[in-house]
Amino acid sequence: MHTTDQTGAATAEFIKGAAFTGFDFDPNNCNRSFIHTANLLGNHDFDGMMANQIIDFMNAHPEKYKKVSAPEAADAAIHGHHVASGLRASKGSGHVQTIIDAPMREPDLTSHLPGEVYPVAVSGAQSNWEGAKNRGLHTVRDGYNSDDWLLVRYWVVR
Repeated sequence: MHTTDQTGAATAEFIKGAAFTGFDFDPNNCNRSFIHTANLLGNHDFDGMMANQIIDFMNAHPEKYKKVSAPEAADAAIHGHHVASGLRASKGSGHVQTIIDAPMREPDLTSHLPGEVYPVAVSGAQSNWEGAKNRGLHTVRDGYNSDDWLLVRYWVVR
């Protein structure tokens, strides 16, 4: 497996492998699986943070974390960028995911309008909801079993 391209950037394949390793490291906590993935990619910005803190940090540092749309997030992941999605919770902890190199597709666990497609994600979770605890089998939309998913945001690491 190639870990970098000719410019030294991580490849989409390497990032996907890092996301799976992050999930395997801690499938029961989205923040810990996400942080482990980031660490494998050389990013230690999130060490020790909970999901809400990770989201706040990315929002506070647009020079390093570019907010993008869902289609832009999927495209960036396909082109070898580390891409995050997240939903900040007003109470408790939010949820963070890593977007992986895969074509956008319809959710398979949640209701949606025909033709609606979403990026594919990897994330640990304390919840037993299959879409939230996800080793790349489901979309971002599948990670939320309520209308909260409408507030999910995406960031590309610059």
